[in-house]
Amino acid sequence: MKKMLCLVLTLLTVLSLFAFANADSALDKALGYFEKGQYKKAEKIFIELGQEGNLTACVYLANIYKNNLTGKDSENDYNYWNKRANKIMDNLYSDTHTLSDKKDYSGAVKILKELAAFDHVKSLNDLAFYYKEGKGVTKDLKMAYECLMRAAELNHPTSIYNLGVFYEKGYYVEKDLKTALTYFEKAEEMNYKNASAAVERVKKALGNGGYNCVTCKDGRVCYMCKGTRKSLGVTCVACEGTGRCPYCTVIIPDNRCGACNGTRRCGGCAGMTNIMRSYGITCSLCNNTRICKYCK
Repeated sequence: MKKMLCLVLTLLTVLSLFAFANADSALDKALGYFEKGQYKKAEKIFIELGQEGNLTACVYLANIYKNNLTGKDSENDYNYWNKRANKIMDNLYSDTHTLSDKKDYSGAVKILKELAAFDHVKSLNDLAFYYKEGKGVTKDLKMAYECLMRAAELNHPTSIYNLGVFYEKGYYVEKDLKTALTYFEKAEEMNYKNASAAVERVKKALGNGGYNCVTCKDGRVCYMCKGTRKSLGVTCVACEGTGRCPYCTVIIPDNRCGACNGTRRCGGCAGMTNIMRSYGITCSLCNNTRICKYCK
């Protein structure tokens, strides 16, 4: 009984492999016809494969009918195959999220590359992320940039915003705040959620000669201790030992104030208000209230 079961399973495996090989052979044949301009012959094979859920076949059929390559009124056919192709792509795209959750980044990248070849904008944007971070693929900022550029050409808001980030930060391309602002403003017009804040941030930076903070020039390092956290052998009074620029108004990633590092205490007098008062000195930043003037 076990031998019979093994034989059946083996036979099913062989038949399955044969079916896949046969499908690949049929697809290659159809692609050959298409390249030679024999669209009706290609159409016939593509339809058989498309009905089986072959993505490439569905995409080519949509292309054939969109451009009326078979010489007939084909708007309904285009809509059908285009919708079918998009559904398959969306299902595959959803699979990449499942793979990513399982930390199978290489598996996700493999599918994203296939979808990106068909200009699936969400896949192009996600593939850019994987190339930028080097997850599941060798880190390649050039490829990340090119993926975003292609998706942006197809008017994908997230990719347009991310291109702005590339120019703002200088990823792969030379840092260019004016170009970054152009992309952020376009994303804002498309109602992308983070775009308005980015526009405001970059405009402010441009107004300060390209920096958000003219004191640290966005290095966010304390001017007195140079980030060492100590000055004259004791805890730096300017940054309170944080090493951060006490004048910087940049909001750091976790939304804490960059000036006080979330403490809400003045970075100028650094807790020495009583001593300053005893000498009749007033902190020019907080007027001896000890409260951070930037986040209050």
